[in-house]
Amino acid sequence: MGCLSDLGAKVLADNAEAFKHLKHLDVTENTLTPEGAKLADTVAAGNQRNYDEDERYVAVGE
Repeated sequence: MGCLSDLGAKVLADNAEAFKHLKHLDVTENTLTPEGAKLADTVAAGNQRNYDEDERYVAVGE
């Protein structure tokens, strides 16, 4: 439920060693394209929101 883009997913993938202790990483409801969702095969990408750089915001708030 965030604003993770393909660029952010690439940073996560490039630094996968830092996340190896995690059993599961769920990045559903972000703004990944199908290409960005494929960067890590062990990450749950699920449904993604439409991406618009000018109107990028988190899906939920307080």
